[in-house]
Amino acid sequence: MLSKIYFFLCVLFLALNFLTGCKKALQPPADMPKLEPCRITITLAGQPLPEAIVALKPIEPTQYHSGGSTDVNGSFDVFTNGLYKGVPAGKYNVTVEKEIPTPTPEGISQEELMDPVKSAKYRQPPTIVVHKKYHLAETTPLEIEVLPNVPLNVTLQVESP
Repeated sequence: MLSKIYFFLCVLFLALNFLTGCKKALQPPADMPKLEPCRITITLAGQPLPEAIVALKPIEPTQYHSGGSTDVNGSFDVFTNGLYKGVPAGKYNVTVEKEIPTPTPEGISQEELMDPVKSAKYRQPPTIVVHKKYHLAETTPLEIEVLPNVPLNVTLQVESP
């Protein structure tokens, strides 16, 4: 029995390594537009904003979705459709979101947390870090233009609520 579990864990580990390693090397399908390198840094009050979710919403609608999440330096390389590094040339509205979950008070039992009625008194909304105007393509003031054959490296500033 233990050998079956060990085998399963080894296969799972290899599969995850294969999938995460391939993300960097995947080539886009032939029918996808050429993807241009794009690196974005998000700052809040002049400081890098880590763990923010960023989406590029094309001004001219398309079937492709581009974006990513920022690292500890507030930066990320844009991926299209979650797999392919880069973004098609065009103009984009940029949306940015970040929330910090409210910590659970100490001394609460697992049973209380799992019970929707008992846990209701402990549930608090998350802290919104980025002003809501950046959450929607219709209201964000952030816009970028990705040009053909021109790598883009841009820093965008957001405000808090």
